[in-house]
Amino acid sequence: MRTTRTARRTLENAGTLHRRTAAIALLLFAPFTAPRPAHAQSEEPAREEAQAHFERGIGLMRNENWSAALVEFDRSLELYPTRAALFNRGNCLYALHRYVDALAALLEWQAEYADTAAPEEERAAVAALLEEIRGYLAEVQLDVEPDGAVVRLDGVVVGTAPLAGPIVVTVGPHVVEAESADGAVDRAEVTVASGDHAVLRLSPVPATGVDDPGPPPLPVPPPPPAMPETDDGVDQAWFWTIASTAVAAAAGAGICGGLAWSTHDTFAAGGQTDPTLRDRGSDLELAANALFGITAAAAVTALVLGFFTDFDGGESEPADGTSVAATPGGMVLRW
Repeated sequence: MRTTRTARRTLENAGTLHRRTAAIALLLFAPFTAPRPAHAQSEEPAREEAQAHFERGIGLMRNENWSAALVEFDRSLELYPTRAALFNRGNCLYALHRYVDALAALLEWQAEYADTAAPEEERAAVAALLEEIRGYLAEVQLDVEPDGAVVRLDGVVVGTAPLAGPIVVTVGPHVVEAESADGAVDRAEVTVASGDHAVLRLSPVPATGVDDPGPPPLPVPPPPPAMPETDDGVDQAWFWTIASTAVAAAAGAGICGGLAWSTHDTFAAGGQTDPTLRDRGSDLELAANALFGITAAAAVTALVLGFFTDFDGGESEPADGTSVAATPGGMVLRW
């Protein structure tokens, strides 16, 4: 009786409490009531400790320190459950905007105490708060295949498919996932307003192990054939071909040069003015110059090939027995 009178006086002076306090005052400041029938009355030490935590929770609620009050009521319920501590726990969760947890706590209160000795005003207060909380919640119904898939809401496991009913969620955006036994995951995002009943279907598909090939790759041209490697040097035929070209070009250049000079002498000494003779001399001079250029290029090429030609293979040995050997100082011609 003393506790009841104290609670009532406190209630009369609690004008600064949260606006919900007037609706739930009977439970917020209710005395430490009898435990659930399953607990023996002989648990006096636990009961006293539970009552101490309960009263601290009441003090913290007056200061609107909801997080700390929740801890005290949780400890009180662990030691010695009472309907007042359970209701106050739901009230703290409501004040912390943990509406789903508050709904669960108050539904538990109704299941445990609504049909027992709880006064009518207490049952009415719980029903009123439940109605208010439901106005801040929505439902998401999930149809998941296959059965047995693990279902997560915002990263937290809420059960396995098939679920017993819709998931109660707070207003706002949420992410739901379903993961099959082989690790396949299907996910969806949904944003709900108060009172919504969203329906989502998730079907985690097992990975096939075959990736999307995408567009075919562009054909890669084959690499150029590799030149055969040999330690025998360049075949003699290349050297003798270039050398013969140089000799032939030199001979041709000499002949054309001689004819050009002869034609020039005839044209200049005899006082000739025949344009045909003059043009022939010019053509011969041009041919001689071209042949001299070929001679020089072929001679240089033959000189370079001389350092790389295999003169010991004997495959391109000249018919007259002439041989060429490369030495550090140049080439040596032998008969």
